[in-house]
Amino acid sequence: MLTTDLQTLGFTKNEMTVYLALIPLGQAKAGEIIKETDMHRNLVYMALEALQKRKLVSKTESRGVTIYRVLNPTQLLNEVKSRQALTASVVEELKVLQKKPPQQEIIIYEGIEEVRQREWKMYEDLPIGAILPVLNASSNWYRMMGEKLVKKIIDLQIRKKIHLQMIHSGLSTDDTSYIKNTKGLTEFKIIPTTAKETGDINILPDRVLIKSLAEPYSIIEIINKQAVENYRQYFRLLWEQKVVTMNGADGARQFLEDTLNYSDIYWIGGNGGVEKFHPEVWREHAAKRLTKKVFWHDLVDPKSELTTLLHNGQAIGEYYDAKELPEMVSSPSVICIYGNKVANIIWKENSVINIIEDKDLAEGYLKYFHYLWKQEVKTYTGWKEIEKLFNEELLPQQTPNSVEYLTCGSYGPGDQKTRERVVDFFTKYKLLRTKLKLHKKLLFFDKDRETVYEEFRRAGDPELKHVEFRFLPDEFYSPMQVSLTAGKAIVIMFSANPVATVYERPEIVASFKKQFDLLWSVGKK
Repeated sequence: MLTTDLQTLGFTKNEMTVYLALIPLGQAKAGEIIKETDMHRNLVYMALEALQKRKLVSKTESRGVTIYRVLNPTQLLNEVKSRQALTASVVEELKVLQKKPPQQEIIIYEGIEEVRQREWKMYEDLPIGAILPVLNASSNWYRMMGEKLVKKIIDLQIRKKIHLQMIHSGLSTDDTSYIKNTKGLTEFKIIPTTAKETGDINILPDRVLIKSLAEPYSIIEIINKQAVENYRQYFRLLWEQKVVTMNGADGARQFLEDTLNYSDIYWIGGNGGVEKFHPEVWREHAAKRLTKKVFWHDLVDPKSELTTLLHNGQAIGEYYDAKELPEMVSSPSVICIYGNKVANIIWKENSVINIIEDKDLAEGYLKYFHYLWKQEVKTYTGWKEIEKLFNEELLPQQTPNSVEYLTCGSYGPGDQKTRERVVDFFTKYKLLRTKLKLHKKLLFFDKDRETVYEEFRRAGDPELKHVEFRFLPDEFYSPMQVSLTAGKAIVIMFSANPVATVYERPEIVASFKKQFDLLWSVGKK
């Protein structure tokens, strides 16, 4: 008889009553179980807690309501091997009572031995040639698993040709050794993260393992198709993304370490900010750069200084060449081109480094660098020349179907008089564009959201029919903006005496458009 068999398997009378009441329901609130069993609430809760410990029932909360769900009763097979035959019989009877199979199971493993055993079983169960995505990979894994078990897993990974794709905030020496020892079967993608390096997430074909790799060690195993798909999509988004943001001294160190993998580095707007705000990082990197003989080509802002490399505008260091940019085009924003990557940097106490990996974009910026190196630019200085450029030269060249793109829209360095002058200038310019029904796509910063909305309403477009907006975080703010219109790229620095630099070469315009498209894709509406 089922009740007798359950008692043989270690169920108390209360546990058996609650379990048999919950099985046909599939899931229920505690009140429903109390009503079904006619037991005292304290006894029901004690029975439910015991069933959770045996991994036969799970508890979840949704909007303040606790739901108890029956898990797959085959879990009983893992409890006592000596009673395996009897347990299998009971399980089959319990399955018959279930109206429908559970949609989700949550199993918890606790303690270092259970975690190690589950980790090893995961590799044993993976098919030959499997790909295992790992989110927030943690270097704590090596210490928790132990040297002998790590070696066994490496051997198994190689034998079964299991490919690891791991997203990590930064490689440790253990990670580097693991990459080497697994002979091309392990890939890391470095993405800075705020997540603590005390756990990781393994995404398997039918389940997700969420691991805590610091005491108390544990694994939460979620068997849920939708959860697997959600985690998998998030992983692919991170794995394939082209834009990465780094911050502060750690971000600066990681970025500069990456540049050491390339023979030539190109800078536009170098200003010595890395040494000013992160001197320790600069000292470490300067020595490594010389050792690896990495050559810097630097277009620097006037009066910039860099210890051992640049003094009074002259290159003085090894593997280094520099030219000064005209003062009118200098900016707090620094561009670095290396390999297929373009980094847009604002050096400050908590520096912001925005890296885009794209071959076409990098090649376009490299052409832009060489163009500036030769000083082939056309410059407009002062409000009178700026107004003439936009209203008399650019506007007549635009057709009714043309679109103007604006990257990093700005109202200047921050003083109220300049901001008001910029708002007035653009309101008049946009009024002329609105009359012609010309369209604009604008990337502004969050802090100027209301100002730019009001500016367009005043310019005759109260319903914002002729403009699309997206906004970037304020930490990316720079007073330099780029306007793409009439086949030209116009780099503008607003101030009491504004400066605009115009480029007409198609490849340079295309590189700025590529940057716009990538930033547009990450901007918020």
